[in-house]
This record gives sequence, C-alpha cells and structure tokens, in this order.
Amino acid sequence: MYNNGMDLRTKAKMPTPKSEDDSIVALFSDGLLIHFKKDDVIIQGDEEPEGVYLIKSGFVKAYSISHEGHKNLLLIHKDGEFMPLPWALDGGHTTGMYYEAMTDVDILRVGKNKLRSAMGNNAWLSREILVQTVDIISIYTQRIQTLEYRTARERIVSELIYLAEFI
Repeated sequence: MYNNGMDLRTKAKMPTPKSEDDSIVALFSDGLLIHFKKDDVIIQGDEEPEGVYLIKSGFVKAYSISHEGHKNLLLIHKDGEFMPLPWALDGGHTTGMYYEAMTDVDILRVGKNKLRSAMGNNAWLSREILVQTVDIISIYTQRIQTLEYRTARERIVSELIYLAEFI
C-alpha cells in the first residue's frame, strides 16, 4: 500500500501525468480538426484511412460486422487515443474495422508519417503510444481468456471479475 491508501495495482492504472505543453493534443494541434456527430462513421471498414485520427473529445467505438450483419463491438476509444493504431504503426490496414462516433466527437487528423516522426523525436509520446497499444492487447487477452469458459455462467462471472478491477 502507498501512504495515500492506493495499492500498486491502482497506481499502475492511473494515466501518465502530462502538462499542457506535453499533451498529445498539443503535439498535433496543426492537424485537421474534424467534428463528427453521434452515429457518424469516421472510418469505413473497407477503405484505407485518410490519416491517423487523434480523439480530442468524445467517444468512438471500433467494431466489425459479421456475415449476418451484426455489429461486434471491439473497443471503445476516448480522448487522447489514436485510431486506427495498428495501421498507424505498421502500415497495414485491417479491413473490416469500422470506427463510429458514440457521442459528438472532435478529432485531429494527421498523416501517418507525422505520427511516426513525432514518436521518433519524443520519448514521452512513444511511451503514451505504447501504453495505448498495451491496453488494446490487454482487452483482447481478457476476451480470449473468457472464451475458455464454456458455460454462460462461467463467462458472466469472468466478466464481472474483470469489471470489478475498475472499481
């Protein structure tokens, strides 16, 4: 336990402190500011993204669409996060991934090369991108582990235990 009552696990999940000048938004303030209304599709699953999108405010859901036409929620992105991060980092476009505004959203769009160049010159930004990447991997890992449970009861219990970690 820390002297302020937080244990190590809680402390590790707290966001990295950042000053106004070092914020991700400040680094990309020269990007194109785009406003999307709730339910607007930001990135179509079958199209190459026009750039890297930094969420300035709002929430965006990433999903795929099944052969039967059902939307499968994959991630929810919040302010300060980049999308599509896999495309931004390795260049390959994951087809079938859609990004849709869950609320009104303000986004800064920059070129993929701008992000990569900024990461090469700014260790703090590289750490922030790494944190986002690890968070995404952790979410998918937890989902894979939940699939190991065969009954609905086991899956619900697993999900509740996972969600309890955020309380």
